[in-house]
Amino acid sequence: MSMYGGDSLEGEEFQDVNQPTYSYFTDLMDETNREILEEFLNNEESKYFNVQEEDEELEPETRTLEEMEQEFQAEEAFLRISGRMRQALKKNVPLGMLRGIEETINDSFSKDPESDYVCALSSFERLLVHALSAYNCLNSYSFDQNGKRVVKVENPRKCFFKKDPTLTDYISVRNNLVK
Repeated sequence: MSMYGGDSLEGEEFQDVNQPTYSYFTDLMDETNREILEEFLNNEESKYFNVQEEDEELEPETRTLEEMEQEFQAEEAFLRISGRMRQALKKNVPLGMLRGIEETINDSFSKDPESDYVCALSSFERLLVHALSAYNCLNSYSFDQNGKRVVKVENPRKCFFKKDPTLTDYISVRNNLVK
């Protein structure tokens, strides 16, 4: 008190210098968010991605591959990608990396539509795979296998066609990278 010009402590009320603060971590530890915290700690990220299912009303067996190709709408497919990932795709996207992954997945399911594509990739590449899966109506999951993070892509349908435009081409046009 003498440093600030006060002579005595009598009759003065003091406030705590260290005020309590709000923390997102404290909020996460709250009992109501326990389930979200457990999902994060257990790497259950697949719950946050769209899972396509074969739906007899939407895709009856009588539809031909050509009919499905004609009905494909790139904008609708792009909107199936999560909002945050769409925002990331609007910025500096490594189109060469995206195209390479997209061609690999398309080739895999074009050869055998009922197979699974499984690959150990970096975290960014896995995010691209999840975006590509949503665009192509595929299911994707990330999981740990032998100490490495792996992504698995499944086709919920009995057939597969390469989307036109591909996601890489669609992003190039959308971002005005191709004139």
